[in-house]
Amino acid sequence: MAALLRPGGEVLIADCFRSAHYKGLQRSRAVGSEHALALMYSALEKYDLTLVQQEDITEAVAPSIDIEQALFNAIGKGVVRVDAELSAKKPVLRWITARFLRLVAGERRLFRLNERLCEQKRTAAAFCHYNRYMIFRLRVPQ
Repeated sequence: MAALLRPGGEVLIADCFRSAHYKGLQRSRAVGSEHALALMYSALEKYDLTLVQQEDITEAVAPSIDIEQALFNAIGKGVVRVDAELSAKKPVLRWITARFLRLVAGERRLFRLNERLCEQKRTAAAFCHYNRYMIFRLRVPQ
């Protein structure tokens, strides 16, 4: 990015970064980014970029996580109902469908999908704990 700007040029970066509370990958991923905020600050030094301004908007964007989770939970309730109907009325078709999904998607992806659709782990509070949503205004040296 710095190579594309003229000397003294500026750029805005708005992104979600992991806070110091995040301790790496778990079976269940915490909502948010995969890159650490500390690495962003290191990159600023490494590439000699001037931090002109920064703003933490984590608290302002966090409620969108609860809205998103409510949507996924509504979809999950529909999926659970369809699954129950298939189990009761067409058990062979349900078995074939479930087997196919396990082969195509794999157990790990299905586990995560089930978490997303049926659980409440992705919350605004968890987002704020594990992430910082930042806006950086950076300047390339003259």
